[in-house]
Amino acid sequence: MRPVENAALIQRWVEESGVRGYFDTPHLVFQAYSFEKGEYITSPDVPMDKLLFCIRGTIQIYGIRDDGGISPIGLARSPAILGDVEFGNGGKSPFFSQAKTNALCLALSTREYSEQLHRDLRFLHCLLRFYGEKLERFSTQSVTGTTVEQRVLQYLEKAAAPAACGDGKRYLAAALQPPAVAAGAEKTVPAGENRKGGERPLPPCCGW
Repeated sequence: MRPVENAALIQRWVEESGVRGYFDTPHLVFQAYSFEKGEYITSPDVPMDKLLFCIRGTIQIYGIRDDGGISPIGLARSPAILGDVEFGNGGKSPFFSQAKTNALCLALSTREYSEQLHRDLRFLHCLLRFYGEKLERFSTQSVTGTTVEQRVLQYLEKAAAPAACGDGKRYLAAALQPPAVAAGAEKTVPAGENRKGGERPLPPCCGW
């Protein structure tokens, strides 16, 4: 991990990525770090005290099974966020993450801004959405061996709760996709509300 020292360049990346759109807290100061291909970014034995916004490159996320084998979890491609699970878990990372290519991440210290982040409703709402997306993705991946009919029924059950799951047609269309396609479908995040009550769209960054 190599820190980027050019403050003007970091500021440009912050503006271009739109990461400030995830927060109501003003005047947050971001850092930036570059990672070489093959470099570990997070691991269960190292506490995580940052939110990382991947703005360039691809990051592999995986776990280790009891038998020592590798269990792939997913790929985090730009734009993506790392550290959201750790923020809600006292800094403990459940998975390993490793740069699959050279990667560049913006970083926000959760230690320095802990109090502000725990009071930032917009950020907390984003975390809930990220957690929900991860849970849905894991659930979708678990039906790899099921039939099309079974997947349709599963997604129809989700569509029966529109307040929680949104547009049922989207879920039905995803159910008819092969499992790998459905699991990797691009997620979209609807606009949120700012403190003044007007709509402010979220940037296109999402959880892995």
